[in-house]
Amino acid sequence: VADPEQVAEAGRMLATLHQALSVYPGQIRGRRRRAGSQLVHNDFRSANILHNGAGIAAVLDFDDVTYRPRVADLAKSAVLLATRYRDWGPTTEAVRASYVEAYDCHAAHPLTESERRDLDTRVAGHLKAFGWT
Repeated sequence: VADPEQVAEAGRMLATLHQALSVYPGQIRGRRRRAGSQLVHNDFRSANILHNGAGIAAVLDFDDVTYRPRVADLAKSAVLLATRYRDWGPTTEAVRASYVEAYDCHAAHPLTESERRDLDTRVAGHLKAFGWT
C-alpha cells in the first residue's frame, strides 16, 4: 500500500474480478445467489495478491468466496488491503480513497450513490469490528 500505482492496480483488479464473478450461476456451499448479491472473493488483501514488479500476477485464496453485494467485498478489502500475515492494521483513509476510486473508474458499473453510502457504513463497521476506530 506504499506504492500508489499498486493500490490503483489492486482496485482495478478487484473490479475486474467482480465483473468475472458476477456471471457465475452456480451454488457455493449450498447457497444460491440472491437479488443484489453476486459471487465475491471476500478476502481480497495484500497477503492474497501476488505482484511481480510489473503488475498483479495472481490473486490467491478463494476459500472464502460467497454471495454478497459487491460493495460489501469492496468495503472489507478497502479496510484490510494493508493487512498481511504478521502486520495487521487498517489501510489509511487516503489509500482507501485511492483504491475505491480506481475500482470505481474501472468497474463495468460504477458505484451508485446508494452503494457509496453503503460503502461508507460498511467501512466504518469493519474499522469498529477490528477495534481500529
